[in-house]
Amino acid sequence: MMRALSTAATGMQAQEAKLDQIAHDMANMNTTAYKRGRTEFQDLMYQTIKDPGGAPGQNQTPVGIQVGSGTRVAAQYYVHEQGPTKMTGGLLDMMVNGEGFFSVQIPSGQIAYTRDGSFKLDSTGRMITSGGYPLVPAIQIPPGTSSISISGTGEVKVISAQNTESTIGQIQLVNFLNPGAMKKVGENLSIPTTAAGPPTQGTPGEAGIGSILQGALEASNVKPTESVMDMITTQRTYESNARIMTVGDQMWSTTNNIGQR
Repeated sequence: MMRALSTAATGMQAQEAKLDQIAHDMANMNTTAYKRGRTEFQDLMYQTIKDPGGAPGQNQTPVGIQVGSGTRVAAQYYVHEQGPTKMTGGLLDMMVNGEGFFSVQIPSGQIAYTRDGSFKLDSTGRMITSGGYPLVPAIQIPPGTSSISISGTGEVKVISAQNTESTIGQIQLVNFLNPGAMKKVGENLSIPTTAAGPPTQGTPGEAGIGSILQGALEASNVKPTESVMDMITTQRTYESNARIMTVGDQMWSTTNNIGQR
């Protein structure tokens, strides 16, 4: 009976991990370019009590007896499905329409990647994230600029106070073979891992890299209805495992008390 207790405990632990992921998704429903998570499970080791088949010349057993030991979380990752388009009209707001990430430099000097295109200007005119991390390659808006235009291919043009148009830079995007394997570090940033594959930098709209849409942001791809249904299912599964532990404990208590009656 103790096997049922430990097996049910693994089920409860697995559902706790899934609920943590759902809670994180729900908390980030309004986070720009946030990607919803997915939790996958695997069954644990089995104890083989009887193998199917048999020795030559003997009767064959069509099926065997195996007793499992529960479940575990096999993987938790983020689904890189594009979120809805949210039009903002901001001159420095950019949405990646398709595959790819913006590159920014964090204080350690390392390059991090983000789909959050809500850029701002610092005191020198550089384009930076809300956390203050500059875009790479750097784009610097000159003083006296009256308008900024960013094309779908990432070409940045400005119009001066004298109504003169000039091209000041080219935004590059970076793509990965397996973006789901990137490591999130907060502030809408991710850093690559070996499992993500090498970064491929290119011009937006070319070689499988998405284009840029100015004046828009990518909304979170969390699906509220789906998340609520997952939450209910997770709760019911957790309760079922807890009930199994209660029943198992009662049966174990009955077995222990047989000799005392």
